[in-house]
Amino acid sequence: MSLIEEYHAAHKERQRRIAAAAISRKTICTPVEYPKHDIQAMYYHHMWFYDLVMGIPALDDRAEIVPATPARDPRIDEIIKTVACFFGVSKLDIISCRRTAEIVRPRQIACYLSKLLTVKSLPEIGRRMGGRDHTTILHAVRKIDRLRSSDAKLESDLHAIAACLAVPL
Repeated sequence: MSLIEEYHAAHKERQRRIAAAAISRKTICTPVEYPKHDIQAMYYHHMWFYDLVMGIPALDDRAEIVPATPARDPRIDEIIKTVACFFGVSKLDIISCRRTAEIVRPRQIACYLSKLLTVKSLPEIGRRMGGRDHTTILHAVRKIDRLRSSDAKLESDLHAIAACLAVPL
């Protein structure tokens, strides 16, 4: 069943509930003549098509139709902290100028996840990663993206870090 069909079915069900409530109150009325105390039904009659077009389900159906989403995207600092904790290095090591192998890979993963999970620009991510140039961040993003398809351990690490951040990857 498509999304439009689901909304249409939900609309029909809401119409049925409104009509049943009107019958139970013995206040059957035409669509324009809603009783004054039934403000929700009146607003619904005029707004149901807007909800359908905009993809916004009615208030009573939101929990059923709209999936739960995180309240906000993770910040770059949270990504750095999570990656550092995952790989057993300090946050200061990731933003430092050290270039040892045990530091470089977590730093590149933090750059990749920062670009993937936030809307920040490459220069902004570079500033948060210890004042690095945007081309360094771009290199890290491209390298992790390239290695991701061939390295199963890297792929599982990325999914585990994303799970710690409570975001889908």
